Amino acid sequence: EKPRFEETLSCETSPDHDLTIRVRGASVDLPAGRAMAIVIDDLTQKVRFERQINAYAERLTVAIEAGHVGTWDWDLRTNRVEWSPWHYRIFGLSHDQFEGTAESFYRSVHPDDRGIVSAHIVESRTTRSPYRATHRIVRPDGAVRWVEAQGRFLFSDSGEPIRMSGAVVDI
Repeated sequence: EKPRFEETLSCETSPDHDLTIRVRGASVDLPAGRAMAIVIDDLTQKVRFERQINAYAERLTVAIEAGHVGTWDWDLRTNRVEWSPWHYRIFGLSHDQFEGTAESFYRSVHPDDRGIVSAHIVESRTTRSPYRATHRIVRPDGAVRWVEAQGRFLFSDSGEPIRMSGAVVDI
């Protein structure tokens, strides 16, 4: 087995700048004998970007929790729908009660509002415009609630809709 190593190092180069590098090395056999090959990768931008993403995600989580906002993501290829914890709370459902499909979402929409919700979704999809709908839901305990939902479709490079993501609030 040839010796190998990998180490990630960080240092502060000034009060407002850090440097992060990854050093990898391995023993290699050459015609003249054994040598050590070393590769140094500058990870500074990657680490900085990851920190920014984490800070953004933290702020977004605080805003969602403070605003009691439910979020959803609908994968059109698989028809799978994922809800955030607040979405479940707004709809009064547990994970076991929601099947994770568009059809199971529609079952929670008030029967008189299903056509309007469907029409807004179709309009958003065909015109590539934001989705916005104010409608009623019926919770499992029979309580009727008004919600406002906003979202948008995401399209593949070929122009096919592949996902719809958005947010919902109890109004």
